[in-house]
Amino acid sequence: MPSSADKVRITARIEPAGGQAASSAVMVRLDIRKGWHVNANPASLPFLIPTVEKVSIAGKPVALDIAYPRGRNSHIVLQGTAIRVYDDGTVLKALLSRQAQDRFKAAGRLILAVTVQSCSDKGICLPPATLTSNLPHHS
Repeated sequence: MPSSADKVRITARIEPAGGQAASSAVMVRLDIRKGWHVNANPASLPFLIPTVEKVSIAGKPVALDIAYPRGRNSHIVLQGTAIRVYDDGTVLKALLSRQAQDRFKAAGRLILAVTVQSCSDKGICLPPATLTSNLPHHS
C-alpha cells in the first residue's frame, strides 16, 4: 500500500543562526512529487495530520523553536474550510538552543524526524509517514 513516503523526501542541513536563543538552525526542505502536497502546521481541520518536525540527540528529544510557514490555500474545501498546504520546496526552520547545540556537539549527530501526510492536488490522501535524517555535527 502506498504511503506518504512514496511522494515526499526531505533534504536537511544545519546552518548557523544568530541571536542569543540559538546558535544553530535545522533547515529542512520538503521535496514533494509534482501533483502532491502535505498538510500545513497547524492543520486546517482536526482530522488532518499536520507536518511536524522533531529532533533527538542521543535518543532524547530536543525542544525546538519552530516557526512553521503559513502554507498556501490549496483551493480544496472541506467542511467549509479552505485547506492550507505546503508544496515542493517548502523550508522548515527549527532553532536549536545553546544547550541543544552543546548536546549536539558532544553526541556528534542528531536525528531529525518529519511527519507528513501527502495528498494529491485532487484531494486523495495517503497514510502519513515519518521521514528521518541523521545529521552529523561539523566542528
